[in-house]
Amino acid sequence: MFLCISKDIEIICIDDASTDKSLVILNEYSKKDSRLKVFHFEENKGPSISRNTGINFATGEFIGFMDSDDYIDKKYFETLYKYSKDHDIVNGIFVNSTDNIKIYSHHKVFTRLEGYVYDSIFRREFLDNNNLRFPTNVRSEEDRLFRMKCYEHSPKVFEVPDEGIYYYYIHRKGSLWKKSNKFLKNIKKKAIKETRNRKRNKKKVNNSSDKKKT
Repeated sequence: MFLCISKDIEIICIDDASTDKSLVILNEYSKKDSRLKVFHFEENKGPSISRNTGINFATGEFIGFMDSDDYIDKKYFETLYKYSKDHDIVNGIFVNSTDNIKIYSHHKVFTRLEGYVYDSIFRREFLDNNNLRFPTNVRSEEDRLFRMKCYEHSPKVFEVPDEGIYYYYIHRKGSLWKKSNKFLKNIKKKAIKETRNRKRNKKKVNNSSDKKKT
């Protein structure tokens, strides 16, 4: 996240009563990077209150969300912002991955009333004007409910084309959302299969280009 190119980006980190050295590390980074703001909860509040806190303290034009154990390509949020003019929500592309982000598979395309919030940025003015926040009376599917509420207000939405710049949703043991070993094996199997197909297709394209040159 700290490798984002834009100097204008605002990074708000919510430490939701972590029990490791996360807070110490975040505070160290905040001393080195003025873009970073750190908020700490003494007691675990859950994803909704954490995200709402970030929204409330944000000053940027658009707001995006990221979990602590995921990855993004360097230009991910910059790419989404590139398409944001005259839009309230910009949807990027997120992929399922393991610890090795070079091996990944595209997630299914969501309908408007499905989905997470990781792959999108939301215009802050749109959220504030419509009093849109994450529901605090649930501990799961809060992101889907939030998106449903957003779409009730007929936002102007843009779907970013696939430019090979992704949000990597990491599936592994010890991640925030615990998954069964069977589920993790299936994710890895799909990721390896798609990665092999991409390499095979890329090789065909390169061979075809070489033949045209000769």
